[in-house]
Amino acid sequence: MFEDNSLDILNSYALKDKRFRIFSQENQGQGVARNKALELAQGKYVIFVDPDDWIEHDTLDEIYWEFKTTKSAVIEFNFNPIL
Repeated sequence: MFEDNSLDILNSYALKDKRFRIFSQENQGQGVARNKALELAQGKYVIFVDPDDWIEHDTLDEIYWEFKTTKSAVIEFNFNPIL
């Protein structure tokens, strides 16, 4: 299923930090994977960052602050495309 050692890397993180839970499934597309992630998520907030996305080191702090101060259900923010 995996052509690289990404599953081993993920499992090593999970051994060091119990907040990590690793689930594996056959490739059924991004939508199915994200729906499964939402089904299994146990936290209050969820963010998806795609492999071709980049977020700054403080992005999650800023998003969290917006949730706390605005009491919004969804936060949408702009992006700068990298060309």
